[in-house]
Amino acid sequence: MVDQIAKPPAKREPAPGGAGLDGGTVALFVVAFAGTVLARGEVTDLLDRPAISTWATVFVSVVTQAMPFLVLGVLLSASITAFVPPAVLRRALPHRPGAAVPVA
Repeated sequence: MVDQIAKPPAKREPAPGGAGLDGGTVALFVVAFAGTVLARGEVTDLLDRPAISTWATVFVSVVTQAMPFLVLGVLLSASITAFVPPAVLRRALPHRPGAAVPVA
């Protein structure tokens, strides 16, 4: 029975230089780009519809209004991570994880 247990696959070493693009990612990008170029007329006709134009306007306005809050949250989080020692956070937050979430 022990000999029937599958061994886990061997861990692969990461490629030198960090994460790179594999062949599947490049192929997906090429296919998406070619499809966009070939279907340009249909996409243009689709985007000229009033409903799509209204949806795009609402989407852009919501993203534009949300962007300052996203930037503020990122800056606040980065400053807390950079300048507040972990010991201070451990003392300030409750020890029970359920109670620490609303306080954080």
